[in-house]
Amino acid sequence: MEGAWTTTSEFDPTEAPNELHIVRMETQVPYQIRGKDWKGASKQLAESCIGELKRSLVNPDNIKILKQYSYPSVLS
Repeated sequence: MEGAWTTTSEFDPTEAPNELHIVRMETQVPYQIRGKDWKGASKQLAESCIGELKRSLVNPDNIKILKQYSYPSVLS
């Protein structure tokens, strides 16, 4: 899954304590997923995104996710 990753704590170090970072990922996902509701699919989609991030890191085993949020942004 493609998307844009931003390490926000790189620009504002006060967002996270020393040695920690806040990473934000934005991507487009289907509005509806056949046979699933958003709550059921969001965790699977998030894990796919995290997998993509880990594949791009030099030391992916050092990543430790403390909190994770998945939420849709719907335009009217």
